[in-house]
Amino acid sequence: MSISPKAFSQGSSEPPLANGVLRLYGMRFCPYTQRVKLVLAAKNIPYETVNINLKSTPDWYLKKHPKGRVPLLEWDDKKLMESLVICDYLDEKYPEPRLWHQEPYEKAISKIAVELVSKLYEHFRKAVKENDESEFAHVFKEFEYFERLLTTLKTDCFSGNKPGMVDYMMWPLISGLRFYMASGSYKGNLDFSLIKSNQPKLMAWKVKMVDDPIVKICEPKQEDYINFVVSFLNGHPDYDVGL
Repeated sequence: MSISPKAFSQGSSEPPLANGVLRLYGMRFCPYTQRVKLVLAAKNIPYETVNINLKSTPDWYLKKHPKGRVPLLEWDDKKLMESLVICDYLDEKYPEPRLWHQEPYEKAISKIAVELVSKLYEHFRKAVKENDESEFAHVFKEFEYFERLLTTLKTDCFSGNKPGMVDYMMWPLISGLRFYMASGSYKGNLDFSLIKSNQPKLMAWKVKMVDDPIVKICEPKQEDYINFVVSFLNGHPDYDVGL
């Protein structure tokens, strides 16, 4: 059965899930959904996607997730919520290639970085929703930590010399910031350079991630993302923009 990429909303019927099929419930422009998509693509795991309208959530989806949030991974009679939980599970269940460091200390350092990134997501969401200068400033200030971390690691990426779990957990935040800037929606007075010229390691990492084949597979088209940002900020998010 072919599932429409358009978002399922109130009044829709739940598409049947075949036995043994891995299904990702998400939203095309949700950074948390993007995290899971990046991990699935990096491991070449087959799956199907059901997009959800988060403004008009179907009743059948609310039975799966009472808060109506995405992402949610479902297969057979099992369900997992929360992007980090899902990505951890996928890395254990499908070990090739491993995206987390396997050496315990390096893995612990990586998890600290991912925890900080997760907190930045919340600051970014608040900054965009409320056009809050202090929240934007906080996000950009924290980029200094990641510049120092790359300098200490002496690697091209946070997971080594190629993208791994930390990189794929961080990238959707950077991507969201890129498209938010490109939308022309920011009206404040901050220097809104995404990554400063005095952060060469982070700038090189950004270039590497833009060119990463996994990112290219998973990332929405720039025009669609920008149009979605504009519609979201106008209070009427168009989840099906570009379809």
